[in-house]
Order: sequence, then C-alpha cells, then structure tokens
Amino acid sequence: MKIVFFDIKNYEKSFFKDNILYEDAEITYYKEPLSSTNFLNSDVYNADIISVFTSSRLGKQILSKFKNLKLICSRSVGYRFRLL
Repeated sequence: MKIVFFDIKNYEKSFFKDNILYEDAEITYYKEPLSSTNFLNSDVYNADIISVFTSSRLGKQILSKFKNLKLICSRSVGYRFRLL
C-alpha cells in the first residue's frame, strides 16, 4: 500500500511514523500542498491513499493522474463541505 501525505508538518510526520498500522506501507511525505503536479515525482501517482490539508486544491486535472487512488483523507477540523 502506497500512502502520500501533502502539506505535512514535522509534528504530524512524527505522529504518523509512529502510528500507521500498515507494516508494508510505503509512505511519502511532502511539505507542499497538493495544488499542482509540477513538483511531484511520477512514482507518487501510484498512491493508493493521499492525505491532504485544507490548502491542497484537488481538481479533476490533478486527481486523474492518480490511477490507483482508493481513498482521500483530509486532515482538518471545523470545516463543512456542502454539495450544491
């Protein structure tokens, strides 16, 4: 399982390193938010799970590159999403 974290802070990284339950997980951390694919290594697009913060911008153009994506986790509190 491949997991990629975007817009990760040092304290979050420490927590996730100690608490991810998947022993065989390949984990990659980026300090930058996911708002462009310009800086990404092409191997990132094989991710099964991505975790983003509210500063990431996920659109069709970006998400379509993640061919194995099964789950998107948003690390935030106090936000509500409304479908129009």
